[in-house]
Amino acid sequence: MTIDSVTANGEAASLFLDETVARVDLPRPLGPRGTVTLRLAFAVQVPQPITRLGHIGNNYSVSQWYPKVAVYDDLGWHPDPYHYFAEFYGDYGTFDVSITLPDLFWVGATGVLKSFAGGDNEIPLADDETPRDSVTVRLRVVTADSLRGRWPGKMLSLDTDLEPADESRRKPLEVKRERGVSVRVPRGAPVHYGYSWVESEKETRAEADRAGRSGPLHLLRASSDMAVTDTLRALAPRSAPRDSLPPSLKTLRFVAERVHDFAWVASPDYVRADTTWNGIAIRALAYRDDQDRWRDQKANVLSVMKFMHREVGPYVWPSFTSAESPVGGGAMEYPMLIMNEPDLPSGLFEILDMTIAHELAHNWFYGMLGSDERAHPWLDEGFTQYMENRYGDWKYPHGLFKKRKRLPWMSPVRDFTVDENRYLSRAYARDEMPIATPADEFRSWAQYGTAAYSKPAMMLHTLRAYFGDSTFSAFLREYYKANLLRHPRPSDMIAAAEKVSGEPMEKWFRPWLEGTATADVSLRDVEDENTEGERATIVKVRRRGEREEKVTVEAELGNGTRERYVVPEGRGDASVDFGGVRRVKSVTLDPDHDVIELNRMDNRSGRPPLRLKPLFDVPSSDAMTFLYGPMIWHGRAEGARLGLWTVGRYLPLSDFPQGIVSAGGSIVVGTRRGDLSSSAWFSRRAGELGARGRVSLETARDAGLFRIGAGLGNVATAPGRLHPFREWQLGLDYRDRYDRAPVDPRYWSSGKGLHGKARLALDTQGPRRAEHGELDLRAGSSAFRRNGDPDPEFHYERVSAEVRQRLDLFAGGDTHLDWRLFAGSAFDRPPHELQFDVAEGSRVDSLGRFYLNDRGPLLASGRYLIPGGGGLRGYRGRAALGKRVWGFSTDLETPRLPVSIFGDVGRVEANGIGEDSAPPAAGSVEAAANLLGRPLVDAGLTYTYGPVRVTMPLWVSRPDPGQKPWRFRWLFSIESFPISF
Repeated sequence: MTIDSVTANGEAASLFLDETVARVDLPRPLGPRGTVTLRLAFAVQVPQPITRLGHIGNNYSVSQWYPKVAVYDDLGWHPDPYHYFAEFYGDYGTFDVSITLPDLFWVGATGVLKSFAGGDNEIPLADDETPRDSVTVRLRVVTADSLRGRWPGKMLSLDTDLEPADESRRKPLEVKRERGVSVRVPRGAPVHYGYSWVESEKETRAEADRAGRSGPLHLLRASSDMAVTDTLRALAPRSAPRDSLPPSLKTLRFVAERVHDFAWVASPDYVRADTTWNGIAIRALAYRDDQDRWRDQKANVLSVMKFMHREVGPYVWPSFTSAESPVGGGAMEYPMLIMNEPDLPSGLFEILDMTIAHELAHNWFYGMLGSDERAHPWLDEGFTQYMENRYGDWKYPHGLFKKRKRLPWMSPVRDFTVDENRYLSRAYARDEMPIATPADEFRSWAQYGTAAYSKPAMMLHTLRAYFGDSTFSAFLREYYKANLLRHPRPSDMIAAAEKVSGEPMEKWFRPWLEGTATADVSLRDVEDENTEGERATIVKVRRRGEREEKVTVEAELGNGTRERYVVPEGRGDASVDFGGVRRVKSVTLDPDHDVIELNRMDNRSGRPPLRLKPLFDVPSSDAMTFLYGPMIWHGRAEGARLGLWTVGRYLPLSDFPQGIVSAGGSIVVGTRRGDLSSSAWFSRRAGELGARGRVSLETARDAGLFRIGAGLGNVATAPGRLHPFREWQLGLDYRDRYDRAPVDPRYWSSGKGLHGKARLALDTQGPRRAEHGELDLRAGSSAFRRNGDPDPEFHYERVSAEVRQRLDLFAGGDTHLDWRLFAGSAFDRPPHELQFDVAEGSRVDSLGRFYLNDRGPLLASGRYLIPGGGGLRGYRGRAALGKRVWGFSTDLETPRLPVSIFGDVGRVEANGIGEDSAPPAAGSVEAAANLLGRPLVDAGLTYTYGPVRVTMPLWVSRPDPGQKPWRFRWLFSIESFPISF
């Protein structure tokens, strides 16, 4: 935006710009209760969609488009610069906005259309809204002025915005000179049309308006058969190319009262669906080609409008518009208008309805309650997010997944669960910030999204339980009523809570708003006592959290009835006495999920709460979910491999994809030899190692290998889950390779041994670049050998390092250069599986993936590539193993080609660094031995589609015997889609 000039009451005023803040110095002081009229001349160029402002083709989303007056209140001026996480803080007023644009554009805007000139805004009706009966309109044309007495040499054509039932018939209609043309139009629907003068195949000129601009639109609305005569007076100029002719313009004037912002959308492709409720004119806009996917938009708006009216208070403006519109992702709210990204409708989830619920709720907590979103973002986003959760639970009690009837075992998909998990992820990662943090102090969306959206929604959820439904509803309505069309602050919200509850509430809100304390209640013990014939059950509740919450204790009695007791806020242990002669079968803390706490697995008596679901399910904080399913695979030695797998995770969060606690296993039978394979593993978060610390145990017997091991590690990030990421891992394994028949003996050694591993990794990001580096240290030796053991003895140390980088070569971000450097050396006598492969990664590092068994369909095909190792992709499958390796790889990806270009160079040696020359490792094939100690090069192409990458090494410097360097070869990998049981 550029501001060219500013005047105050007609006099020039001084203007000072500081990025997105402008200060106007008046030519003379403005006294108390005085007024001044400022006139600014400014220009803004609408870009491709960035946050909230932009266009894609002829579809425009216009917001943040004018100089907005900052709020002046008892705290002074609020000249806050623009920030990605917050809107400009503006004051209420009347907006009188005239929009001049080409006649073919339809507009949705804040405010009410008061007048129009040069054209109209009678947006065509959506197909579902168009009357099914039609009438006949006969159109005749007479020529006048410069066209008087003339008629085109070829034809006069008629174009309308009517959609023909048969797309093949979508062509202009010819208007006869005497008879005109007859068209069928929907009864009462607006229809726009225009004329084109077709003199010959090479010359077509549009009708012109009074100013000589091309393409004015005529409007008709017919309730019965009728005839219309139009006068054609002028044509657009012949000399200019058609696409450079200035179009016919119209001016639409919108007026909005008692609002603090104004935005609008425009497109020539809009169709509309209108309704009226409670005196409010409701309009839904969608692009004509998308209208089937957006057919529910009007009903969604009406549903949310009624819900918010009932739960909070009336909508005070006369109209509301919901529009399909590009906003750079997601959706955006403005007074009386919301913009929704075109890709929102989903066939699987109620995304469109929930998005409309969120954005329309903003019209209450951002529009009608105009809080300062820079200073207190949660007053808007938090209340809005909570109401979205409430709306979803009210309207969709079985969840937001549309296909749930086909998957009856599936748990409900709820917005509440998403917000709870987002909050718990930041809390477990020790990376949250207080709710009261101003918007410009958050370091990342991860922190902002939690503190402004999810955690306030959890706070209000807990407050509802604290107050009870009726008092909480009164609180929402009081907060709305007391602050309507004002600028509420947190103190106003607390005052509303105190008024309806009759108790001081600041102490209750403070831990939520100003700190990061968490609640933690657990069931410590359930004891049965029998004193002098009096039977009682004593329930002991442990309260260790820093945030105090009252908690409900529910006991299920032997006769099936339930009793409840509320433990008040406090710390330390508390006891509840369920007296009487009735037996207590079970006890549950917080049965209604009123308390938001880190761990709910300890809230029940008896065994931990577990859920068993087939294939997939939605995680829940109330129980650990175990998924299970069949395992069907193949091994060359075992034949068909049939079995079952299970994976259980508690709270798989964004920072903890494996869950806070996880466990799983499998059991598989090989049908050819009757081999029984099994695996089991367990891991959990270990906060003593760091916020994302983890310990794990694993054991497996599969494909002739028994292994058992333990590991621990941690990932540390910059605040806000920003880079750099720093990771460390330690592990110790015992492995016994007792049978090599199920594996490729070129890659494996027999024997028992202990293996230790340490790994350090660093990930960084910067402008148009990302890097990864890691150092891998390993050592091991034979163990538990017996006299006469035929297996070769091994003892080794091993070190490797990898560095890779991805560069965006140009600012557009669509041309990438990737490079990778790998080097490693082993010492003494390493087993085959821990020597370095010049082409790919070690098979020992893929043991957890059932589909990468050595002689299974993938690896045995000779086409599957395990990324890693030296990285010389053209030498995959040749078992070029050695104790020392280095490799350098580079890939170039450009949008001009459907494939990437790659090249690799490297070398593998039989001896480690500092060791004497050694012969090739025992078991190496002759072809592989001929690759040792020689420079190796390859080049080719790669094609990536989703998780699958196809690699085509078209040239290798040392091909297989009998092959030529240039040859079509291909490999594939799915390493970006790891599956582990």
